[in-house]
Amino acid sequence: MALRKSSDRGYWVSKLFYYQSIVYFYYNSFRFWSFTFFSAANPAIKYGGMLDDKKSDTYRFLPDQLVPVTLVTDRSQDLLAQMSELGLDFPIVVKPDIGFKGFLVAKLDDIESLLQFVEGFQDQSFIIQEYVDFEREYSILIYRYPISGKTYISSFIEKSYPQVMGDGIQTLEQLIDHDDNPFIDKSWVKQKWSADLDRILAQSETLRIDDIGNYSRGAKFHSLNHLLNDDYTAWADALMRSMEGIDFCRIDLKASSEQAMLQNEYRIMELNGAKSEPLHIYDPQYSFVRIVQDIHAHWVVLGAIVKERLRLSFILPSFKEGFKSFRIAKNIGK
Repeated sequence: MALRKSSDRGYWVSKLFYYQSIVYFYYNSFRFWSFTFFSAANPAIKYGGMLDDKKSDTYRFLPDQLVPVTLVTDRSQDLLAQMSELGLDFPIVVKPDIGFKGFLVAKLDDIESLLQFVEGFQDQSFIIQEYVDFEREYSILIYRYPISGKTYISSFIEKSYPQVMGDGIQTLEQLIDHDDNPFIDKSWVKQKWSADLDRILAQSETLRIDDIGNYSRGAKFHSLNHLLNDDYTAWADALMRSMEGIDFCRIDLKASSEQAMLQNEYRIMELNGAKSEPLHIYDPQYSFVRIVQDIHAHWVVLGAIVKERLRLSFILPSFKEGFKSFRIAKNIGK
């Protein structure tokens, strides 16, 4: 059956991926006699990018010209001085160095907002990053078989940011309140637009109310898998060849168009490892059966890569090490 335009679809698909993945996790754990088998998917990243890996550690594998200006810091530092030293200016994007599904990510416009926002990080390190003003945001899941070196793409999506449309009658606050997108953090959005909440948008006038391309923040994902061809595979292969020790990852990037991306006119916001989801499954065009099949294919690929890395003598971390990392990752999301 197909689920279309359901307000809870995102929650439903996310839970399906999570629960179905638990089955494959235990299957592969017994298959490889290790609960940390996923570490072999990306030997260059801590635990393959599945647990408490740091985002800042992955940036060093990416070509410098493709990464926005990035500062890794914490609350004890003089943030403005550090930003000035790197030439970072507002607006900026702030996010935790270890994070999940857009947790504590924000675009900020001034130092007052920054100082207030970073209170939520407590003793954690966080990232301050240049805001990339390319109009379009994409995610692309790439994998490479380590023995043959062949590269493939299994998921390619474009993100659309949450927005409201005016009717010439309701205020911005009312439009936000009446929006039926269950993932929009309305309290955060109202705080962001506090100076404009009484504004009445004209008939058919649209306003983007958030700039973070995460499903958990109200963004929508639109599959572009139908566009994939040899040009995209060649692009992905060239990128993967510059990242030694990474065989399974999702790249989140911004560009002005798909063609600009293929011409290397883009910036990479994040590289996610073994915990990456094939985000096209959140597109309403995909049926329940197709989603189940694609999640299965996702784990088949991951298992095949792990098998090849083990044949190449990769040594998996111990259960004790992995469990400690799991507890750290779990506590961060609380």
